[in-house]
Amino acid sequence: MVSIDDLNDAYKRINPYIVKTPIHISEALNKKFDSNIFLKDETKQLTGSFKIRGALSALSKLKQNNINHKLIIRYYFHKNNRWDLYFKNDILLKLPESRVGEALKIYNILQNNENIKSGSIVDLRIINKAIISNE
Repeated sequence: MVSIDDLNDAYKRINPYIVKTPIHISEALNKKFDSNIFLKDETKQLTGSFKIRGALSALSKLKQNNINHKLIIRYYFHKNNRWDLYFKNDILLKLPESRVGEALKIYNILQNNENIKSGSIVDLRIINKAIISNE
């Protein structure tokens, strides 16, 4: 579960990079649904969508945990709000939906573990468990 402190922390990290986007009111939708409907125009963000917030939050947590983002060749965002990170050394890191900072701290410690080598999958999605597989 994401706490208010998590939200405030994410806001502080990404706020300098976010474009303040307009909110529009649709009279046609308001009338059709007999409601007050507000539309947020996230197409003005650098990525053209709201996804920049999640990506910036994840990237800033990498920096906080001394993980060099330049070593990552691909990020994959899953629909259930979690990330997979693919590193240049052919390591796949599976992050949880929440507790990303905690998982990155664990990964930072594990990076020097002899069991993690090229081709390893490091799965940190389960609380208090690190699953390392070398296929």
